[in-house]
Amino acid sequence: NSGSGSSLVGFGFLNLSTGIPHAGDVARVYRDIGSDAIPSSYTVDLVVRWFTIAGTLAAGDYFYFTVDNGTFMLDVAIAADGLFVHDGAAYNEVGTYTYTTSTYYEYKFVVDGDAQTVDIYKDNVILAAGNNVDCSKASASNGRVYIAQKGDTAWSEASVCNFSIGSAATTVSYDTGK
Repeated sequence: NSGSGSSLVGFGFLNLSTGIPHAGDVARVYRDIGSDAIPSSYTVDLVVRWFTIAGTLAAGDYFYFTVDNGTFMLDVAIAADGLFVHDGAAYNEVGTYTYTTSTYYEYKFVVDGDAQTVDIYKDNVILAAGNNVDCSKASASNGRVYIAQKGDTAWSEASVCNFSIGSAATTVSYDTGK
């Protein structure tokens, strides 16, 4: 975090690797920042680079993160076959995108707590299907943030260079280290 404003939670550099794939393999980190710490409306800034990205969401091979504010949970998965957001019933594909290994990708997720929707930007461009996406998955653990790499059938490795959450009204600039 290198700008004005404040960050509610931030993770530095994380290297998540599932190694040799086995069903249920997950490399993850989480923080519980306390109940009522995440506001109803907020933004998530994510800078990630894949060393390998293999497998599909259906096969259980994907990067994901969740942000739980006690009312609903933003649950996002990124796999070789696209970006997905959970609506409480299932993951829904927001777009099929190709990813190049060793390339940095910058995402911004702008969450509207009243509507329980999210607008999704990749490299500062809103995704074609990323406007007002339903993210109304029921809350499971108020104040908990998960970041993980799952690898049931394929080995994948991601480096998270920045992950931070701020209030929707706060403008924060981030040093991506690129």
